[in-house]
Amino acid sequence: MSIDIIAIAMAWGIVSGYLLIRIMDSLVGVILCLLALINARWKRLAGKPSVNHVDPGIILRLMFQLTVIAVLCGFLFYYGYGFIRRESGFDYSGGKLILWSAMACATALSRLPATRRRLIFFWKMIHEFDYAQRRQRTFLLKS
Repeated sequence: MSIDIIAIAMAWGIVSGYLLIRIMDSLVGVILCLLALINARWKRLAGKPSVNHVDPGIILRLMFQLTVIAVLCGFLFYYGYGFIRRESGFDYSGGKLILWSAMACATALSRLPATRRRLIFFWKMIHEFDYAQRRQRTFLLKS
């Protein structure tokens, strides 16, 4: 393996690890949003009075944002994969695959605490009453 291929495997491993962890946390966030919408709809259909419920518009807006992020990261990963194979002749075999996967896993594992915080934030946005509105008011007051 040449030094160029090693550098490409390491750089592409870091970028792809980050993109893959963002795709995964966005998809989990979309699933959480869908579950919250189904739960809210079920309570409304059952006729149970719920005073403190989250506005479905907030959930739909968050779900749209997460879907856009997941699709964007997916396109970047797909086109980056094609670009790396086409421009550098990088193939996923032998030592190059091991180096690429080690860098991708290391990057993804280093981003796990941030991913956990993001998922907790998504949970609060779609399950805690008035959390999103308070956050938006605070943001508007600071700016």
